[in-house]
Amino acid sequence: MDIENLNIRDCDEAYLMEHADEFSDLCVRAFAEHAERGVKMGPCYMTPEKWKKWAVGCIGQCITEENKIIAIWLARPNYKKKTADGRLLAIDPEYKGRHLGLSLSQSFSRKLRDMGMNVFHTDTSLKAPHVVKFHKSYGCKAVGMGSWSNTNYYSVLFRLALNPEYEISDEEAERRFKRSARLCKLRFNEDGSRKLIGKLEYALLFIPRMIYRMLK
Repeated sequence: MDIENLNIRDCDEAYLMEHADEFSDLCVRAFAEHAERGVKMGPCYMTPEKWKKWAVGCIGQCITEENKIIAIWLARPNYKKKTADGRLLAIDPEYKGRHLGLSLSQSFSRKLRDMGMNVFHTDTSLKAPHVVKFHKSYGCKAVGMGSWSNTNYYSVLFRLALNPEYEISDEEAERRFKRSARLCKLRFNEDGSRKLIGKLEYALLFIPRMIYRMLK
């Protein structure tokens, strides 16, 4: 679908807050397929109150049709580091198959580039292979693996260079991903809880600092 034929609008924090009810409802419907498969993603359980917390410091772009919000891409820019962290991409299930995600990714990437951002980061569940494939389709490279609390999956961490000088090779991306995946699975369970080695690592790194601060 041609971007020029879509009604894509920029969303500042005020707009995101003002339309919290619509955005939270969109998230629940868009991520229902993951909830049905037992994949515990935050947007599956979105409420207007949670949305307002997610949207703090964020910008986005949304697609509307007849005043109905049918897609949203949300990110939090770091103006000092000139990077942006993707918070979520949600597409109304009734509009899937129209390549709205790809069109929105192209438009949003261009907006971030125009803002002076150099790198875009995002992530998704390893248990959502079609979403992993989607992020790769518009140029993201898998560079790491993470594990967050209140989930039940490992996350694939993606990196998209918005400017050519920040691009990394496919070989470098693969090296980063494999190293990160090994360390992540060694330290953490899928739900973000620490394995034994992760607990020992935490104790060795942070407990001495806490004792030092207490005695200081």
